[in-house]
Amino acid sequence: MYLIVGLGNPGTEYEQTRHNIGFVMADALRDAYDLPAFRLQKKFRAETTRGMIADHPVVLAKPQTFMNESGASVGALKSFFRIPVTHCLVIYDDKDLPLGTVRMRGSGGSGGHNGMKSVLEHLKNPNVLRIRVGISPSRPIGDTSDFVLSTLTKKENQVLSDVQKRVVEGVRLLLTGSREEAMTFLNTAKKE
Repeated sequence: MYLIVGLGNPGTEYEQTRHNIGFVMADALRDAYDLPAFRLQKKFRAETTRGMIADHPVVLAKPQTFMNESGASVGALKSFFRIPVTHCLVIYDDKDLPLGTVRMRGSGGSGGHNGMKSVLEHLKNPNVLRIRVGISPSRPIGDTSDFVLSTLTKKENQVLSDVQKRVVEGVRLLLTGSREEAMTFLNTAKKE
C-alpha cells in the first residue's frame, strides 16, 4: 500500500493559491483513477480516500492541519495503515522551480518548504518520496509568503492542467514500474 499526500491549507480562502498545488494534484489523482470522494477523518486530521491506482492499493490524503503542521497528519496516517516510509509520497509546491516544472526525489531535506519540514520531523526519516511542482513565474516573486498565498492566473492554470496529467502519469509509473522510471519521466518532462 502507498500513502500519497498532497500538501496545502484548508479553507476556501486558500483553494486557488499556489501553496495548495499539493491539494490540486491529489484531486487530479482522485479524478483520474475514479477514487471515492474525499471525506474528513478527524483522527488523521485529513481528508482521505482509499482505492486502487493501477491495481495498487493507496490511501490518498489532504491534511487539514495547515501547512506548518502537515507532518502530524502524515505521521498519523503512516502509523495507522502501517505504511513503510519508502511507500510514502508527498506532493507539494516549490517556489524555486519555474511553473510547469516537476521534480521527483527519493530523499533529502525540506528545501525550505515548511510543510515538508513538518513531514520530515514527524517521520524522522529523510527517505520520503516527494514530487515538487514548480510555481514560480518568470518575473521576480517578491515577498515569499504573499507570493505562495497568491492565486494563479488563467494562463498559469492552463500550464497547471498539463502538470496534473504528468503527475498522474508519474504516479502510475511509480506504482507499476519503478521509482527510477517515474523519476526519469517526471524529471525530464519538458516544462512549458
